[in-house]
Amino acid sequence: MPVSAQVQIDIEAPAQVVWAAMVDFERYGEWNPFIVHVETDRLSSPAPEIGDPLVLHVEWVGGEGSQRSGERITAFSPPTETQGGELSYRFTGPMHALGLVRAKRVQRVQVLEDGGCRYSSVEVFRGLLTSALPLAQVQAGFEAHAEALKEWVEGQVQG
Repeated sequence: MPVSAQVQIDIEAPAQVVWAAMVDFERYGEWNPFIVHVETDRLSSPAPEIGDPLVLHVEWVGGEGSQRSGERITAFSPPTETQGGELSYRFTGPMHALGLVRAKRVQRVQVLEDGGCRYSSVEVFRGLLTSALPLAQVQAGFEAHAEALKEWVEGQVQG
C-alpha cells in the first residue's frame, strides 16, 4: 500500500523567484535544513534536464542522522508569469530495482492572483519495504524544507 509525505505553503514572492531557489542546487546548503547538498552533473547552469541524475544529501530533522538518496529528474518545467512549474524526480538504486522501495517526489509552484505563489511537495512511496520507511522524519523534513524555502525567498524579495 502506498504511503506519502506532503506539504504546502504560500510564499509572498513570484513563482519564478521560488523556482530559481528550488533549482539552484549549489546553494541548498545555505538555506535548506533537509536537503543540505545536491550532487549532479549540472548544477544551476546549464539548467538540469529530464533524465539527469541527482544525489541528495538528506539531514533528518532533530539531528537524527543523515542519508544519501539517488534520484533521477522526471519533470523540469519552469513557471511563467501565469502558469506554475514542476520539478519531479524518482528514487533510483538497488532498492528501487528490486521493487523494495519506489518513490517519486513532485514539487510544484502555483501562481497566485496576489503575485505570490503556492509551493507544494508530495512524495509517494510504494514497495515491499514502505512500512519500514521513516515517514515521520520525511514529513518533518518536508515541513522544514518548505518553511526554509519561504523564509529564504521572502528574505531575498524583501531584502
